[in-house]
Amino acid sequence: MLLALPGAAAAAQPFELVSQAAFPAAAHGNSYSRGPLDVSGDGRYVLFASGANNLVLNDYNERADLFLLDAQTGEMAIINSDAISRFDLYGVENASVSDDGRYVLYHGRPNGGSTYQVYRFDRLTHSSLLLSADASGIAGNNTSIAGGLSADGRYVVFISFAHLLPNAESPSVYRYDALTAQLQIVSVDHPTGATFENPEVRPEITPDGRYVTYGARTDRGLQLFIRDMDTGSHVQATVSSSGDPVPLSWPLSSSRPCKSTRTISNDGRYTVFVTEVNADPSDTDQNYDVYRYDRLSNTSELISRATSGFPAAYKNYCPAISGDGQRVLFLADSIYGNSSLVVNNTSLSTLHIAIDNIDDFEITGLSLSDTPGELFFTSLILPGVTGEQVLRYRDDSGLAVMSRAYAAGSESADGHSGDSAVNPSDRDLGPGVSADGRFVVFTSSAQNLVEGNSYANQIFLRDRTTGTTERINSTYAGSNVFRGANPSITPDSRYIVFSASRYVESMGNRLQSEIFRYDRTSGQTSLVSTDTSGTAADASSSGPHMS
Repeated sequence: MLLALPGAAAAAQPFELVSQAAFPAAAHGNSYSRGPLDVSGDGRYVLFASGANNLVLNDYNERADLFLLDAQTGEMAIINSDAISRFDLYGVENASVSDDGRYVLYHGRPNGGSTYQVYRFDRLTHSSLLLSADASGIAGNNTSIAGGLSADGRYVVFISFAHLLPNAESPSVYRYDALTAQLQIVSVDHPTGATFENPEVRPEITPDGRYVTYGARTDRGLQLFIRDMDTGSHVQATVSSSGDPVPLSWPLSSSRPCKSTRTISNDGRYTVFVTEVNADPSDTDQNYDVYRYDRLSNTSELISRATSGFPAAYKNYCPAISGDGQRVLFLADSIYGNSSLVVNNTSLSTLHIAIDNIDDFEITGLSLSDTPGELFFTSLILPGVTGEQVLRYRDDSGLAVMSRAYAAGSESADGHSGDSAVNPSDRDLGPGVSADGRFVVFTSSAQNLVEGNSYANQIFLRDRTTGTTERINSTYAGSNVFRGANPSITPDSRYIVFSASRYVESMGNRLQSEIFRYDRTSGQTSLVSTDTSGTAADASSSGPHMS
């Protein structure tokens, strides 16, 4: 709907779009969000997946998307690429972002196909680079899964079931160098008897691209290995405090969905893991525990230890490590059913409960930034949080929702506006305008003009000064009214009169059109098409107008 309005700068801007959606700031995502899938080292960029369509303007694809939040500026960006198709929100575990927010690593099915491929998306050029391809550039003929990204986006690690290089096993872990376009197998030459066969352990890479972690199975069970890509050497990271091999027990031994985003320190010295085996003399509880491996000493230390004020938990898992390797975040379940997010600061030998008494079943995406006291995760049930959202916690300021619409704005209506388009059989009286030209009332079938609008053909009021749009009360006497038409507004903008249909109980629930007046001051809607005693008309009414 385009109008020439009083008060508008006619010479410079003769027409103004009135049928716009109000896009409120700080609204929670209106569907489930999962993540963070990755967080930049400084905590500025937060990558997550969401089925919400109110995080950015004009999100009409009716599927889950990848989103990148710049927590410093509040800008929310959708990672929109042709290769991201039929995106499965609940299957998404692996995606990564470079430290400057330019590159995003993900896997998707191009052109609606059935085979997942791995891509690096460049937000500057808005182009995607296919990584899961052979030397001829032909995409792999089997599934590939994204892993990790180096700080500058040059190096990428991923898993592929396709034979991308000669003599490659299926599956294998690969590292791709975007500068030289060289693809290299990571999961080779590991210790005798080790076989890479389980892609559930997400491969990770250090910021400089040198060290890569991945899982492989030996006669001792599933193990975690670190490969030095410069020297080609491997070390086994799942060892006890005396250096003996222990099996990796989490998350493969449980159906819980918890995942963490970083388990190796920036310099590749430390990595964290979970085992059910008592890997330290002080570990005597036969429960899942978190350990930190030191590559220099080839030993591990117990992280989820009991201390004064922090009793031993029934289960400790889902660890994440800070870039310097000194802080470890993990989820601790008590025998009473409640859980806590706990941070062990190894440099200070302290355990700190960041968040207590939470439901662990929907906790995932645990991540630590390089800022002390700052962590990220997803939760379904927390006070003040609507639905499953991606959250940031800071010791000094508490919780903040990341999966939200941070900036106010507007977008075009996603349906017809104006009586002749919405109600072709009705007489077109046009939109109503207040005397000062500030307020415009109109009919629209759009569902995106206000939050949560699911009824077609409603009456809307646009405030041209504030740039907001509101829906006029769509109920009368406890029942819905619909098929709104022919609105007009008084010169002082207090009253709006319109016609709309409702089922009239006194008429045997017959559907008929009636005339209503809405008072913007009181917020009340009254029926106009009545007799002197207030009884509703016994036939349809239409064509209202008001002085």
